[in-house]
Amino acid sequence: MYREYLKQYLETKKTTVKSSTLKTYAWLIEYHIIPLLGDHEIGKLSPAHIQKFYNGLIEQNKLASENVQKIHTLINDSLKRAERWQLVNKNVAALVDRPRMTKNQIQVWDKEQSQTFLWAAREDRLYIDFLLALTTGMRQSEILGLRWADVDLGNKTLHIVQALSHEGKELTTELKTRNAGRKVAIPGEVATALKKHKSRQRGEFLILGRSGNNDDLVVSTSLGTPVIPRNLMRTFIRRLFLSV
Repeated sequence: MYREYLKQYLETKKTTVKSSTLKTYAWLIEYHIIPLLGDHEIGKLSPAHIQKFYNGLIEQNKLASENVQKIHTLINDSLKRAERWQLVNKNVAALVDRPRMTKNQIQVWDKEQSQTFLWAAREDRLYIDFLLALTTGMRQSEILGLRWADVDLGNKTLHIVQALSHEGKELTTELKTRNAGRKVAIPGEVATALKKHKSRQRGEFLILGRSGNNDDLVVSTSLGTPVIPRNLMRTFIRRLFLSV
C-alpha cells in the first residue's frame, strides 16, 4: 500500500532535509496524503487518483496553496523514487500538473496603527521584539535568534546569522532567505530602545546571579532562554486587544 511506502520514503528524507522541514513533510503525509491516497496499492495509483485528490484539497481550501504545492512535490518525489527502485513502472504524478500557486493579499499596518500598538506594549518585556518586527522587516525566527554579538549599536546595524526554529527548540544558521548573513540598518530610536532593553535584561540576570555576555539572545526569557514562538504570539494577541 502507498501508506507503507510513504513511511519508508519519509525515513529516507531524514538525512537530506532539516528537522523543521522533515516535521512539515511528516505532517503533510500523515494528515493529508495518507488519509486519502494511502489505501491505494502503489502500483495502481493513477493520474486520475492524484488529480482528484488535488481538486479536493483546493475545493476544501483548508491548506495554503504553498502547502498544496509541497504535497505535490512529496507525491512526485516519492513516486519518482519508487520508479527508480522498480516498485512502479512509471511515476504517474509526473503526468499531473502542479497545482497553481495563489497569493493572498497581505494587510499591513499603517504608521498610526503601528505606533498605537507599540504604545500599548511599551512596558512589556517583549516590547523590543515587536519594535524590531515593525521597524526592520526581520522574520520572527530571525529576531528570536538575534544575539547581542550580532548587534552593532555604534553603527546602528544588526547582523542576521541565525534563527530560532518554529518550535523554539533549536537555533540554526541555515536561514531561509537568499539574504542570510545580511546586515540590517536600524533607526536611532531603535538603537536607543535596544540599549534600554539590554540594561533591563542585565538587571534580570544579576538577580539570578549570572552576568550577561555577547552570546545571550536579545529577546529571551528572564532566565536567558529562547522565547517560544507560540508564547510570543500569545503576548502579541493580548497586547493587540489592549491597543484597540
